[in-house]
Amino acid sequence: MSVSGTMSEAAGRGESSQLLSRAGFRVITCGAALLVLNVLGATAQQDTTVTCEASATDHDADGLGDECEFTLATAYAPALVVRSGGCNWDETNRRPGGGYMFAVEPVDSVVRIVYMPAYFRDCGWRGAKCWLPWVDCTPHAGDSEAIAVDVRQNEDDRTWRVAGIFLSAHCFGRSGAECRWYRGRELDRFTWVESAPIVWVAEGRNANYPSRRACDSGHHSIDTCDHNDVQYRFPMAAERNIGSQQRPAAEGGCVAGAQIKSPMAVDDAIECFWQPEAWFSGWQHSSKGVTGYFRYLRHLGVAI
Repeated sequence: MSVSGTMSEAAGRGESSQLLSRAGFRVITCGAALLVLNVLGATAQQDTTVTCEASATDHDADGLGDECEFTLATAYAPALVVRSGGCNWDETNRRPGGGYMFAVEPVDSVVRIVYMPAYFRDCGWRGAKCWLPWVDCTPHAGDSEAIAVDVRQNEDDRTWRVAGIFLSAHCFGRSGAECRWYRGRELDRFTWVESAPIVWVAEGRNANYPSRRACDSGHHSIDTCDHNDVQYRFPMAAERNIGSQQRPAAEGGCVAGAQIKSPMAVDDAIECFWQPEAWFSGWQHSSKGVTGYFRYLRHLGVAI
């Protein structure tokens, strides 16, 4: 767990709680005591020196060597702030269960890194909101969320810097305005772990936001990050690179559950990332699944 928690005594909750909240802390009142959870991060991103030398190995034939792709993807892997527990919680690794795949592609003047948590399950919403007739709180197998980070190299000093961040939040539905890119001054909405952005993941539905406040107002204020208590970096492994559409890591970019090496994934279930017609079921036996990752990859300009 990378979120710090401290207890401090206070004579009353009102004024102290408001001051701490304005300072960027999450405050839980417990009688006369305040539980303060401070998400570890800085308000400004740091430039990163990453060596991307020419490599003889470029399995996906996109012009970037395999080592360069992995180095960049690791340097900018986002820190995710989540709520522990729930139907998709991986207690062994202390994070939500998922395949955690990625892809790296040159796009125009940037290198675009797509992080795909590929969650095993969507736990749905819970609470009083589920009594509302227009709110569907039903959980389901598989959840195809995505985060993309554009990085650009400074030609003068060869350092790299984030040029844009894409966050999925109920994409391709009625809340498309929250499923979008953040660029320019909007990057100031994020806090950072060195060069990597911190992303808040909504409880249950796993939608992504640049801050707790944005999460709590997301999807008509139905999403919430009020109880998020764990911060972790997107886990990286070279074998989770799905390659490119031109040359996927496997035929159709298909990955079997056995390759994920998790007891939460069904060994003989298969998910295909570069196939336009493929749905995503989180390596569970499901009759259909949810939006496939190809739609995200096409939306992000790394597939056609």
